[in-house]
Amino acid sequence: RFRELGSPGGAAVTRSDQGADSPTPAFAPRAAQNLELCDTIDSLSPALGIRAAEFFGEERSQVLVPCGQGSRSLLRVLRHGIKVIEVAAMDLGGHPSAVWTIKGAGDHAARDKVIVVSFANVTMTLSIQDEAIEAADCGLKTNAPTLAVHRMID
Repeated sequence: RFRELGSPGGAAVTRSDQGADSPTPAFAPRAAQNLELCDTIDSLSPALGIRAAEFFGEERSQVLVPCGQGSRSLLRVLRHGIKVIEVAAMDLGGHPSAVWTIKGAGDHAARDKVIVVSFANVTMTLSIQDEAIEAADCGLKTNAPTLAVHRMID
């Protein structure tokens, strides 16, 4: 929120066309004087990873998500009311830079049918059926990274 628009006198104005013999302009940052804090957000720390497994000797799996960096980092633990069921597991052989899922068409519109995993130099597509298997005929270029994937027709 703005307190005021600033004082009319005071700070000198420097232009870049003052000449070669003019002193080099200096900038000294200062604290905000015309702004008032009106709201705060606890953390905008991104999730840095995710892991679902049984960690604490309980009978059900938990989802652990490390968030933030440095002194503001935290570990979020999600405990479900029902057990986490791992449907498929696959060794990807590296760290993906992005992951997308694409829903099916028609009767299968409520379920995801394809997982697209982008790495630094390749893209892997997985078809989801009874298990996740690598799909070769998906229409994406697999020897380059993928920037975005979206279904254009519902």
